[in-house]
Amino acid sequence: MALAAAPEGANPGPLDGGALTAAPATAAAAAATDAVTDRASALAELLELIHEDDFVYEQECVRNPYHLKNWTFYLEHKANSRDSYRGLVFIYERALQLFPGSYKLWKAYLDLRVSHVLQAPPDETTGMLKRKRALSDPEWQEVNGTFE
Repeated sequence: MALAAAPEGANPGPLDGGALTAAPATAAAAAATDAVTDRASALAELLELIHEDDFVYEQECVRNPYHLKNWTFYLEHKANSRDSYRGLVFIYERALQLFPGSYKLWKAYLDLRVSHVLQAPPDETTGMLKRKRALSDPEWQEVNGTFE
C-alpha cells in the first residue's frame, strides 16, 4: 500500500516530512548558538582586563566581596600600575554593583569618567581644561548617563 502525497500547496505536518517544524527549531538553535558565542567573546574581552599581577586583588575581592577596603586597594593598584582606562572602569563598575550607596566610590568613578573625556592641556588664558571631545560625542553621552 503506497502513501498518498500531500496535495500541492498544502503545508506538510510533522509526520509528513516536518520541513516547516524543523526550520524554527534550527533558527532557534542558530540564534542560541550566536548568543552563546557573543557572550563568550564578551567574557573573553573582560578577562583580558585582568592581568597576572591583579590575581591577588581579584582573589581577595571574590573571597570577601562586601569588604570595601579590598576594592579600594584593588583600584589603587590598578591606578598605580597605569592600567588602561577600560580596566579601571571595569573594576569600578563591579565594586559599585556591590556598594551602590558608597559616596566615595561614586565620586572617584565619576571623576575618572569626566577626566577621561576632559583630558586635554589647560587653556593658557583661563587655566581651565579644554574639552577633548565635542559635546555631541557618544562618550559624553555615556558619561552623562552614568550620572543618572
